Amino acid sequence: MVTIWINDIVNTEETNPESETGDTAEPGELSQYLLFNVSCSRLTTNLSLPTTIDNLPRSSSSSNYIKVSRLNASETVTLVWQWTLPETGEPQNDVQGDSLSFTINYLLEELLQPGGSGGGGWVPPDTEPPIITDVVLSASVPSEGATEIVVDIHWRTNEDSTSQVEYWASPSKFYPLDKTLVTDHLVQLIGLTPNTTYYYKVMSRDRAGNLAVSDEYTFATPPLTPEPISTPAPISTPAPAPELTPTLTPEIIPPTAPRVSLPETPESTLLPALESIRFLGFYINSWLGIGAAILLLLGLTIEIIIRRRHELATT
Repeated sequence: MVTIWINDIVNTEETNPESETGDTAEPGELSQYLLFNVSCSRLTTNLSLPTTIDNLPRSSSSSNYIKVSRLNASETVTLVWQWTLPETGEPQNDVQGDSLSFTINYLLEELLQPGGSGGGGWVPPDTEPPIITDVVLSASVPSEGATEIVVDIHWRTNEDSTSQVEYWASPSKFYPLDKTLVTDHLVQLIGLTPNTTYYYKVMSRDRAGNLAVSDEYTFATPPLTPEPISTPAPISTPAPAPELTPTLTPEIIPPTAPRVSLPETPESTLLPALESIRFLGFYINSWLGIGAAILLLLGLTIEIIIRRRHELATT
């Protein structure tokens, strides 16, 4: 740690004070108007800078302080001092030809840390980065309708250190630095592109500023599952009875007898068989009935004659 203070402040009036428009009896007024500022990457102070030299610390134990926080072995820091004078107004009239001299003091201290015999003593500065182990990645399976991929990256270090992940498909990105000093680390990556291959490295920095970077790893994000479209349940309705298709019996149409065309002949030349079909206005079936009646009558007549003769014979 470096402590800064100012001493040996000397104000000097110019040799020809009549050129000033202010009070020439003063020994010099430059210290009243000159504003000082100091900057550094690790600067700590309770002052509101810039300020006049009278407000700067006058010793290493002053209530006002300017310090540079803990440095590592062989580390270099740069301090920038600036001072300025207001360009207009009373200062320009009062400080013409005046001068100011002072001494800046820097005190570099080695801090004692627990260690050595009896639990106390000096411990060499930490120059070794943390050791990264057990790098594990777990990707949550996206549920139906999910809109982003979430990936958890875990790792361990052998000492308390920060957590950060560099990851990329293209271009490279850095997860925001988690300054909490832990040995079990967890970084959750969100908003990843589904179905994409990513590369990543984990990084941890210990309290001494030593940075450790892991090897390069890779993982592939799963695809998203689209949300199913909700459809109303179908309404059960009885199936309609099948229509009975009548079995059609084909109509049997007897074949039409071929029409025979006979040559025209005189009626007198027809065959006798055709003439017998119709005779004296009667068809053949009529003649059959008449014949049967005659035979029946003849049989009855013969029976009567036989009975009559028999009767005569017996008397």
